[in-house]
Amino acid sequence: LAESFSSNGVTANNLSANISQYLELTRSGSTTNALLKVDLEGAASFASPELTIQLTGAWAHYNLLPIGSSLTLDQLLANKTLVVL
Repeated sequence: LAESFSSNGVTANNLSANISQYLELTRSGSTTNALLKVDLEGAASFASPELTIQLTGAWAHYNLLPIGSSLTLDQLLANKTLVVL
């Protein structure tokens, strides 16, 4: 992701300030997979993102989130559970 963001002029500063405009983390239906949708333009256009990364099994047995957790994408990035730049 770092190279994709960099080639679109996105820096760590403007990414962290506007993370929800660039990234969306969702569960793939009722499966245990998570989807990280990426809008390289920062327009929060997640219906047809430039890039979708499937995190297989991320929701299974609390692989992505600790038991009882309701962490946000911002918190997952701050805790370095997910690293994009």
